[in-house]
Amino acid sequence: CAARAYAFAVSSGRRTIDQVDAAYYAKCRDEVLAAGNDATNRSGESAYGTSYDSESKRFMSAGWYYSLDRAFDIVAACQIQNSAAALNAIAANMNYEGGCNPVNVCYITGLGQRPQREIVSQYSHNDRRLLPPSGIPVSNIQSGFAWLYNYTTELGAMTWPQDGLTTAPYPMYDRWADTYNAGTEAVIGNQGRGLGALAWQAARTPAAAQAWNSAPAVIQLPSAYLVPGVPATATLSAPGLDLTGARVVWEAQEREPRSDGPVHTFTPTNSGMQWLEAEAWLPDGRRVAAATSFYTALAQGGAPCAPDADTVALYHFEPASGDAGGLADASANGFTLTKTGSPVSVPTNTGWMSAPAGNVMRFNGGGDSLSVTIPDSAVLPGSAAAPLTVEAWIYPRAWKAWNVANYQVLSLWQDWDTALEVKDGMDTALEVKDGMNNKPSCPFVYGGSNCVVSPEQWSSLVRLNRWHRIRMAFYPDRTVKCFIDGVLAGSMPAPTFNPGRASDWVLRLGSFEGDIDEVRVSRATRD
Repeated sequence: CAARAYAFAVSSGRRTIDQVDAAYYAKCRDEVLAAGNDATNRSGESAYGTSYDSESKRFMSAGWYYSLDRAFDIVAACQIQNSAAALNAIAANMNYEGGCNPVNVCYITGLGQRPQREIVSQYSHNDRRLLPPSGIPVSNIQSGFAWLYNYTTELGAMTWPQDGLTTAPYPMYDRWADTYNAGTEAVIGNQGRGLGALAWQAARTPAAAQAWNSAPAVIQLPSAYLVPGVPATATLSAPGLDLTGARVVWEAQEREPRSDGPVHTFTPTNSGMQWLEAEAWLPDGRRVAAATSFYTALAQGGAPCAPDADTVALYHFEPASGDAGGLADASANGFTLTKTGSPVSVPTNTGWMSAPAGNVMRFNGGGDSLSVTIPDSAVLPGSAAAPLTVEAWIYPRAWKAWNVANYQVLSLWQDWDTALEVKDGMDTALEVKDGMNNKPSCPFVYGGSNCVVSPEQWSSLVRLNRWHRIRMAFYPDRTVKCFIDGVLAGSMPAPTFNPGRASDWVLRLGSFEGDIDEVRVSRATRD
């Protein structure tokens, strides 16, 4: 604050003594000393050494309380007048926040034997990890459980004695749970003051003379592609550091975090691209961290298709001479795709194959798509019902259409009543007509003018961050079927499917976040 800055204007060298107002300068320094003395006295009056103020105690209230935040006032006062009591109070507040408290919990994420997992943090709730970032303060004292959407007041009702009793309530310092509570959320001011208090303490120890630059760490895996269901060993190493005895927290995609040593055995369970992270905590307090990505190959995976007489269009997405983007039609029928946005062919995540090789097409949101116009003569010539199939391997990371627009993820479309589509969107009229509840971030499958696979069915069969084989087929008996991973997911008569139209068809791919490979359009059902 401005008063504190003025109090140290001279000692910090920003002003000389003759450049400050002597009376105001003295008042500012007295105020800094008074704040430090108050925090020191509160620490001495507490059985646990934390500087919990009597004003909050009187009302049995606590929220946004951090012992090291309070210790910062003592540290500031020590720059003017030091004392043994003040130093003891700083250490006591540090110890309380570090775990010397009635619940034996460290109130800084990433520290302690059972570090806090659930915190109020927009970043933590939206990143890929289950654990929050290390080093975030959590309020050291809380009045009780917060109201939560899923549980309302049930968590508070489970406590006995009740927190709100006027006589013999649940002990104030003993109230803690690893749960979402807005009253424990830290802001940068709390974290900055706490860091300042700890830095000053550390600077007074022999460790201040220890040379240290953060060391690069790396995770080594046996290969770039691993097999689902087969244990693999990962090793964390850092040049120049002996990680023997280090406590290492490992976290992998869709797996519970685990404390282990620098050598960690885990079993990947899903297909496709996955990530693995590790953070090592050395006995002297230093830390190193690393992250890596790897891929898994399906043991019963597929292989690239070869064009035949029934193939209308086929896309492997392999760059070649004259086709750097991998957009050419491998059927030799010449239906080259056109790019919208920035989809790109990448040589990774081909784990849908039993022998991974080649490229996939990667999309990064609703603005990325590929399309091509195909004449009706190549798709459904004539007026009689004839077999037609659209199929692809798809690896979704996120669906992007909700509350934005109707997106065609995998679509062969001629008109409103003649199409095979995986569609993601917000088409309200469509939902009402078919009695569907198109929940956010969940596509459905459409054949003709009928819903063949509902959003609920799709969400139960197609999971994010996994490869899935999608096949949509129109049969001569005017039935549309959808197969997901070789299993019939939905079947429905499509009497309005009109093969007699003569207008062009449009094949469209993308408009989601994820990968697609091996797209094929056929004049056959491919059963």
